[in-house]
Amino acid sequence: MFIHMKSTRHTAVGTLRRGMVYNLPDNSSKAAAIVKALSAGKNPALVLIKEEDASAHVKQAISIAADDLNATSDSEEMASQLSVMTEALEKSESARAALEAQVSDLSSQLAEASTNGAKKALEAK
Repeated sequence: MFIHMKSTRHTAVGTLRRGMVYNLPDNSSKAAAIVKALSAGKNPALVLIKEEDASAHVKQAISIAADDLNATSDSEEMASQLSVMTEALEKSESARAALEAQVSDLSSQLAEASTNGAKKALEAK
């Protein structure tokens, strides 16, 4: 019996993955119990299918056509993202350089202030 899984289930015969088609043995009591339990209800986890339908489901599940891929739009999007990231990097590098200059200026002011403070302390003695 062929089944098409609508959702993944961990069963006594193994893990049955969503979207996959399985051929379970007709004479297996475990398989029959699983099919009975998972095909019941309003929204069953599996669907019994015919052998002819099974090959169509398999092709649909594993087929990726080159037409499905759009390399042009993907490369354009990546190029756009690269330019935005490059611009952001340049801005952050210029901001870092400005901050380094400010830290250097403040360090020299601190050194000068401590030197002047030491001179005043010596003069006061």
